[in-house]
Amino acid sequence: MNIPKIIVTGAESTGKTTLAQELSRAVGYGYLAEYSRSYLSALDRPYVYEDLLRIAQGQLRSEVEAMHQTRIGLICDTSLIVMKVWSLYKYGEVDPWIVESIERQDWTAFILPHWDIPYEEDPLRENPDERHLLYELYLAELEEMAVPYQVVTGSVGERLTQAVDFVRAL
Repeated sequence: MNIPKIIVTGAESTGKTTLAQELSRAVGYGYLAEYSRSYLSALDRPYVYEDLLRIAQGQLRSEVEAMHQTRIGLICDTSLIVMKVWSLYKYGEVDPWIVESIERQDWTAFILPHWDIPYEEDPLRENPDERHLLYELYLAELEEMAVPYQVVTGSVGERLTQAVDFVRAL
């Protein structure tokens, strides 16, 4: 049986976590939180390039564990795509392990929230004025990967409706 794994990905402060949690409840799938939040919150120093590999490895471990525990489906608040895009954006390079791991992934589809909502401050966020640029990088990555994806826009309710319709149509 092929268990669906839906990834909510994209730029910071675009409502990914809220959407992933609400979508999980709406379709009855499991929910997997973003690993980097717990990793970075526990870090007692600014993160560096090498931390992105550790975060990617932790995210992948979490995804594998969650997929073993679900029988219905999984909604992931982020994926290794975030590590790739962010690494390239911030450092101009990406660890080969991340790229190779992305190539081996079996994702069902992606949901990409647009940046058309107000930015919310958060100590882990860095680029309030560049969400449009980051959005375009994620969109280009999804296009290149040739995976099913849905861009969601508008209010929280509108985004959820679009996402639920997309997931149910898969």
